[in-house]
Amino acid sequence: MNLQKDDETLERKKLKKTRSFIDKEIKESEERLERGFEDYDFDDYADDYMKAALKEKFTDRIRNLKMVKNNPYFARVDFIEKGETQRDAFYLGKVMITDHDSLEQIVVDWRAPIADLYYEGRLGESNYNCPAGNIEGEIKLKRQYFFTKDGELENVMDIDITTNDEMLQPFLSANSDTRLKNIISTIQAEQNKIIRAEMWRPLIVQGVARKW
Repeated sequence: MNLQKDDETLERKKLKKTRSFIDKEIKESEERLERGFEDYDFDDYADDYMKAALKEKFTDRIRNLKMVKNNPYFARVDFIEKGETQRDAFYLGKVMITDHDSLEQIVVDWRAPIADLYYEGRLGESNYNCPAGNIEGEIKLKRQYFFTKDGELENVMDIDITTNDEMLQPFLSANSDTRLKNIISTIQAEQNKIIRAEMWRPLIVQGVARKW
């Protein structure tokens, strides 16, 4: 792990903090399922439907949180918005994790607009589109994370683009099931554009499926 001691300490603190929020939300969600939803004030007509929908929502959330507990995020992007001086670090993962008290996003969902900075941006001046408009600024850091099966931080790699052979090698050498689970970590800029293309516009993709 090629990190300065202080930087490594911060990364391990971040991982510990993230796991604590995951454990907290799992516990709270399981307790809510046990209590049921009788205290929710629904219209009589929608009562059964809404309770069933909430049960499914909480059940899915618990399953997803348990799925990512040992691998809560795969990348980090540090970005300074134009006109600002504060450098914000965004950790990207398969599942969004939020501190519901402060509304701080502990982990950002990889499908969020700001994730474009990781998939398409290069170090230096960059921008991304979001509902608020086009946000300009500067990417100061792009970093990728690798975890052991037990969830220990195994390696950290600072990168510039997501097509670096050294970065891709651990995924290409893994078994097919693992590669499929981690595919969002290695999406390239052109692939990202296709994934985020407008749903209702015609799109033609030329080429063949890659054989792993």
